[in-house]
Amino acid sequence: MAQILTLISCPFDKALSDTVISQCKSILGCGDHALKWLNPGIAAQFTLQEGISDLARIDALLADLPIDICYRQAPLPDIKVFIADMDSTIIEQECLDEIAVLAGIGPQIIAITERAMAGELNFEAALKERVALLSGHDASILEQVMNDRLNLTKGARTLVQSLKARGVLTALVSGGFTFFTHRIAQAVGFDDNQGNILEISQGLITGKVLPPVFGREAKSEALLRYCHEMDCKPENVMAIGDGANDIDMIKTAGLGIGFRPKPALAKAAQCTIRHGDLTAPLYLMGLSVEQFIAD
Repeated sequence: MAQILTLISCPFDKALSDTVISQCKSILGCGDHALKWLNPGIAAQFTLQEGISDLARIDALLADLPIDICYRQAPLPDIKVFIADMDSTIIEQECLDEIAVLAGIGPQIIAITERAMAGELNFEAALKERVALLSGHDASILEQVMNDRLNLTKGARTLVQSLKARGVLTALVSGGFTFFTHRIAQAVGFDDNQGNILEISQGLITGKVLPPVFGREAKSEALLRYCHEMDCKPENVMAIGDGANDIDMIKTAGLGIGFRPKPALAKAAQCTIRHGDLTAPLYLMGLSVEQFIAD
């Protein structure tokens, strides 16, 4: 069976030089016929009929370069659904942490978030513990976070718009709050979004999340619902996330991607993106930059 090696550079470095590619071809024992440039200097794809006998040499060659390596079986799945985590994936921040900073309790909540995303704590229990610490704070703090403290990750809109142009259903699924998922989904162009509902009463955060909690299992269940909606199989899903609560979703998907992943998720992901931006999943699908819908 043919196998595919995709190399993706940090877009600012363009580390995939002709020299690097030539060295890769030598290790792989292939010619130009096996190489497809997806974006010169930034992304390239090798299709190898006999597979790769010495991937460790490729890893060693590129170890000190800002290049992501993804090795998988061909053919690539026909992607019908794209499902993405929000915090530290589609946006650069963790919303709950940003709320905590403005509320003056940043260190307390950030420490819990880090342990939960690393898989050291039960997600639902950690969420409830963090939200309880916000009890009594003015709900206007949410608007402040949305307006002043959140940034889309580079490539987010290009990724989603390019997928939608190909008929892919796009969904934002988050263990965070619907206050943010609604707005971020609209800004990026997602077809649907899901998250947790933060209870607010008389303009104040009550310290409670309305049940049911949308967490690790709920994300993978949402993936299956979207498959049913699109009449496709999990193998036709591309999923991306960064933390432990994304593991089930990533493992269920045909193409599960860890984006700047925590160690627990990196072990579960088929491909990890540490240097590329959010256009990287498009390269993993074999798309060239000319096929992107520019932001």
